[in-house]
Amino acid sequence: MVMAAAVTWAWAGARAQDEDATPLVRGDDEVARLLNEWHAAGRAAGHAGVTYDNRDGSHSPLNLNRWPQITVHEYSEADQQARRHLGPAAELRPGIVIGNASMAAPAEQGGSLGRMYYTQTDGLRFLEAQYFSNNLYIYPEHRDHDPGLGDLYPTNTPYIVISQGSSGSDRPFMEAWVATVAAFQPEIRQALAQPGVLMPVMQYLFRRNLKGIESDDDYLSPRAHPVVYEGDWVDAGRMVRMAQEMDQSRIPPIVRLSVLDETRPEANREFFEPARFADEELATQNSLVARIWRGTGGTRQMTVSAAESVDARGQPLTFRWQVLQGDPGLVEIEPQGLGDRARITWRWQGQRPSVVYPDRMSGRVDIGVFAFNGRTWSAPAMITWWSDPRELRAYDAEGRVLEVWYDAPNQDPGLPVATDPAWLNFVAITAESGKVGRELLRSECGAEAWQALERTWERFGPATVEARQALATAVTAEREADQQVRGQREAMDRAREAAQDDGGEVAGLEEMEAGLERLREQQRQAAAAQREAEGRLEQLGIEAAGWMDDPDHGADDLTVRQILEAALFGMIHRSDLEPVFGERLTAAIREGRGGPVQQSRQTMERFGFLQRQGDRWLPSADLAGMPGAVMEHFHLHHLTLLRESVLADVLRPTGPAPLHDPRLTGRRDWRDVYQYDSGGQLLGWIRHHRDRTERFDADGRTVGSGAATAVIYRENQPGALLEAVPQG
Repeated sequence: MVMAAAVTWAWAGARAQDEDATPLVRGDDEVARLLNEWHAAGRAAGHAGVTYDNRDGSHSPLNLNRWPQITVHEYSEADQQARRHLGPAAELRPGIVIGNASMAAPAEQGGSLGRMYYTQTDGLRFLEAQYFSNNLYIYPEHRDHDPGLGDLYPTNTPYIVISQGSSGSDRPFMEAWVATVAAFQPEIRQALAQPGVLMPVMQYLFRRNLKGIESDDDYLSPRAHPVVYEGDWVDAGRMVRMAQEMDQSRIPPIVRLSVLDETRPEANREFFEPARFADEELATQNSLVARIWRGTGGTRQMTVSAAESVDARGQPLTFRWQVLQGDPGLVEIEPQGLGDRARITWRWQGQRPSVVYPDRMSGRVDIGVFAFNGRTWSAPAMITWWSDPRELRAYDAEGRVLEVWYDAPNQDPGLPVATDPAWLNFVAITAESGKVGRELLRSECGAEAWQALERTWERFGPATVEARQALATAVTAEREADQQVRGQREAMDRAREAAQDDGGEVAGLEEMEAGLERLREQQRQAAAAQREAEGRLEQLGIEAAGWMDDPDHGADDLTVRQILEAALFGMIHRSDLEPVFGERLTAAIREGRGGPVQQSRQTMERFGFLQRQGDRWLPSADLAGMPGAVMEHFHLHHLTLLRESVLADVLRPTGPAPLHDPRLTGRRDWRDVYQYDSGGQLLGWIRHHRDRTERFDADGRTVGSGAATAVIYRENQPGALLEAVPQG
């Protein structure tokens, strides 16, 4: 999808439900009772002037029976034939509009509708126009924010709401937003809608009233501002109450940003992209500054002003510049002036566990800018940096780039969610006497930490073993029952065919049907037993999560979970994993799971880091003396080796390689290794392709037998591999 830079107004086809219908909301729940009471008393604006727009062909519609007074946008037959009623909104609509489209493409084919907007400058420009025109839509993430592929969104905005999940996950948000927009006092909603700031205020109400967000400090924390939201976080009751209580003094201010200066790397020398990516800018807007970290430099600086922010009553504003995603230790924020301006320095972060969703990786750093008028905080404006998940970088102590690998494997360690029983599989290694996994885990734990792990297994081990045995038995029984049911059906089909050929009746049909029903009952019982065993394991995972996160059950100031995470980190960073444990780990690789290890070893051999000696793979040099850039490769390799062997029942498979999104970057498959003179001045870099190497000088020119040649980067089509070709 390519969004048009211009937007048009559309109103034709709107249809109002029965405006005289009462009540405003059908139902006897708390939200319905409150809204009907306020509306009957003239204290709530209701749905006059509010339109609902469904753009998924009523695949996941708002419950219109519950909301009889809302206006529904209807698409003409011509619109439907042209499929203009489906997919992401592309037109601004007058009045107040809340819509949804529970649609998405596979992640590798464009992904969710929210991501389609977020990957394009024009798409983000359109979303901002919607935001300040009282239009807001809700879209599911589908597969763009899940363990494995991780967080695929290149920015984070207040312009839309993205729900965690697929079809139907948007419904709790629709219900809450439709309820809240009706709850404002009429004069307050008019005061917000007339200047087009209703949706920023609605975003504040939505985020401030999430379950678990009780204070202003909570609201200013990452928990209130992830890129994607869970449906069970929504608290519609609190939202409508705060909307009803809003008066002129409680209207949130509106943050407006502008970029005063920033780092700008040089194309073809500091970053390598086709001409369609001329710089690092994705969006520069009132409520969003979004950048893509293309250049090889290890830091970025930017001065951003919020001085144009406004308050409805003209109150003086104070500001909070808050890191919401990423490592705050790698971001330096220096407020300037009256605090309405900040000089921000970012250091490269790469892929890290998401702050709010630690079971998935994210390459984005989010800074929220909040204004306070003495009574109410604003919705956030966002400053975001995104890094390509396919890149693995290394820098020296002075921040000089040492290496960029543009085709790195998935860097997600695959740790399970906190309540996953797989954590108990990690603890179970303590009981595997004589096995290499136990030896490795024991070597990474002190005496007290090891005892804490043993106590955990003593507490949960017997029940875990029993539940897993019950599950294995139930799975086998269900599989056998399925086979028997299929066999009985096939026998009955053969008997019917034979009887049809002979022109007679099926002999023993009633007995066969009775036998089929008995087998189906066995099938149902086996399925029920499997669900019961899975439920027992799920409950054990929940109980174990509480135990593992309780400091009283840990040791050395660490919880049990932290002990396990530290042990995994230690195993990955061992210098002797391949030379000492490699053969035993290879023997422990699960059947059918050796491919990733073999591929990783071959890549390490191609890079010159590993060499094969018989059945052993040994480092080509002493790891203790290798630079950090090389060690990053070993850490990824060790993670692959452990995941496919002793931790196969603990770590999730990484799934496919990191996704390349041609809307954001060109596709590169090389590894650049940088060279410096004794004074630290850049000499150039060596580019390692799969089948050849190239040399470049410090200005990005290719160096061969003749004169250095300036190059540009081209692709035959978006998504094709980039090539360096002579300039001009």
